[in-house]
Amino acid sequence: LGLAVDLGTTTVVAYLFDLNKGLPLAVEAQMNPQVSRGDDVISRIAYCIEKPQGQTELGSKIRACIDQLAAKACKTVNVSPQRIMDCVMVGNTAMHHIFLGLDPVFLSQAPYMPVTRHGIDLKARDVGLSFAREAWVHWLPVKAGFVGADTISVALAVHADEVTPPTLI
Repeated sequence: LGLAVDLGTTTVVAYLFDLNKGLPLAVEAQMNPQVSRGDDVISRIAYCIEKPQGQTELGSKIRACIDQLAAKACKTVNVSPQRIMDCVMVGNTAMHHIFLGLDPVFLSQAPYMPVTRHGIDLKARDVGLSFAREAWVHWLPVKAGFVGADTISVALAVHADEVTPPTLI
């Protein structure tokens, strides 16, 4: 099984897939629990900077949320979350940094540079997710402070590099 997660500032959505057949099995969504520390990314970045354990707290909240969504999606089709072998994550650059434990301070200061722009692959167990022991988490790359993996994924999906007229994505 695979899980695709859109880690939004307001809403987190998890899509469960049968990777052998390439078919969607279930979808679950809930409000991002980080809203308790701010409705917007600037407030959450400030919280991470101002509170010594702020980033750890926000990271823990989102990991628990993803585990809950995965469990609900799996329950819908009567399978265990332990069968999830791959998880693809997208989100804006602030959500990316908070999830990965990267210091978001530079996202709050011009020129708003991310710590890294590369895609990142990690073992799910190493980031605290309750999937298969061998499961991987794949974060798509971010482009800039305000161009995150969510935007990159949409651009890839619609083949934006092949679109010539101005297009709203």
